[in-house]
Amino acid sequence: MSYSFKFLLRSMPLLLWVLLCSFESSVFAHEEADRSPKNIGTVLVFSGTGWYRHPETAAINGWLARLSDDVGMQIDISENPKDITTILDHYDVLIFNNSNELIKLFDKQQQLKIENWYHAGGGIVALHAALVHQTEWEWFSEIAGCDFNSDSEFLLFISLIKWL
Repeated sequence: MSYSFKFLLRSMPLLLWVLLCSFESSVFAHEEADRSPKNIGTVLVFSGTGWYRHPETAAINGWLARLSDDVGMQIDISENPKDITTILDHYDVLIFNNSNELIKLFDKQQQLKIENWYHAGGGIVALHAALVHQTEWEWFSEIAGCDFNSDSEFLLFISLIKWL
């Protein structure tokens, strides 16, 4: 046997290992998805409320509007339930900003529109009070995984402190 053939036989396990590693890395390699704001898509923020309106809702809307310019993505804001049927299809993400008791805002057609849009790949984000009083819209309550009734009632109490 020639020297080069003997060398090849001795090196075969190493060569196979290198080939397998390169095959594995090429087959199983995948690019990490770019999750920067520019690649999230377009966002509709809906901040209409059917019950209590949080005083910070407008400030959050303003912050999100400014964020739109800062991160270079489109974020539009609405409080008009009619926008759900007319413009929702133009968006990738729907943010409910403290939008509680949506059943009082959306009719059955609008609810169905949101449900179908979601099942077609739309994303929903529920901020803070968006999960308050949602049990009458069973589908939304199910995807949220909970319903929050409201903040606890304020209870007056007296605390006695004994100084030692």
